[in-house]
Amino acid sequence: MAASSSTTKFQLTLPLVLHSISPGLAAYHVSRARALGVDDPALATSHCKRCGGYLFDGTSEIRVVRPGISKRRKLSRKLSKDKDSDSRVVSKTCLTCGYCDEVTLDRGNATLFPMPRKRTKTSCSSPQGIITLPTDLSHARNDLNPPKLASMTPSPLPSRSASQIPTSNPVSRPSSLPPTAKSTPESSSVPGSSKPARSKGRNKKTGLQDMLARNRERERQEQQKKAGEGSAGGLAAFLSGL
Repeated sequence: MAASSSTTKFQLTLPLVLHSISPGLAAYHVSRARALGVDDPALATSHCKRCGGYLFDGTSEIRVVRPGISKRRKLSRKLSKDKDSDSRVVSKTCLTCGYCDEVTLDRGNATLFPMPRKRTKTSCSSPQGIITLPTDLSHARNDLNPPKLASMTPSPLPSRSASQIPTSNPVSRPSSLPPTAKSTPESSSVPGSSKPARSKGRNKKTGLQDMLARNRERERQEQQKKAGEGSAGGLAAFLSGL
């Protein structure tokens, strides 16, 4: 028994080890183990039942569909009319050999929650679906309506004859006022802008004249000092020479 259990374990583990090296060789060992009567639920869900290829490496198509999609399920549904025929199945299609395996999903407690019935158009158009307002509400709605426009229109004014209309002579405007010359924006803006410019120029001229006058006064005072010092020094030299 120990040898058979170890052999079975080896046969089930060998395809998983060889898959990364040679997927074809791994599929061969899966088919060989099934032919020998050695099968495992894990290999049944992960490998194809016909060729033994691995289904979870991009070489298969797995979908959750309703059984009514396949023709076989349609025929069986028509013949049996089973209540559980609306259950969903897991469809596994091997892209290597084209084998399709369908496993019915367990509905669990879904039977306790029946599907709602579809509403028909006749039920919507029946007079039972029409809601009628009570008379009190209808009167209240009429009271809230605004008054008609005809009642709000003003009454026409009484017409007057041409003789009753007072005629007024046109009042002549006094011509004593002298005509005022329209000032253009250019003429009005030029004097205003030239006045500050002229005042600035005058201030600059007066400032320069004052500075020149001060400089001249200093030069004259310095010349006078130098002349006085020169005469005093000459007199001292003359006296010292005596």
